[in-house]
Amino acid sequence: MKFKSVKWIGSAIWVNSVTIISQVFQIAPGGLATYEATMSIALSSIGFEMKLGLHLALVSHFMKFIFSYITGIYALVVHPIDWDWIKNRIKRGGNSL
Repeated sequence: MKFKSVKWIGSAIWVNSVTIISQVFQIAPGGLATYEATMSIALSSIGFEMKLGLHLALVSHFMKFIFSYITGIYALVVHPIDWDWIKNRIKRGGNSL
């Protein structure tokens, strides 16, 4: 499959935008299945086979989760959470500091 760079960039932006906007309609936690279904359909509309589109969507979603977990672990190590403060906030209720 050959893509010209300008068409490829525009198509990638379109596929990403459609996939992200579909999250408004998600039911499952994390957009599971909504994300994959929408991205597969968007990729098939620009010429990818549905099977390949589903594989790409699964890999893409997996990479998002891995990035989130690695970033979260890094944040916890660099900026440890004061659990007493969190327990106190829960007891007090509300979102104000």
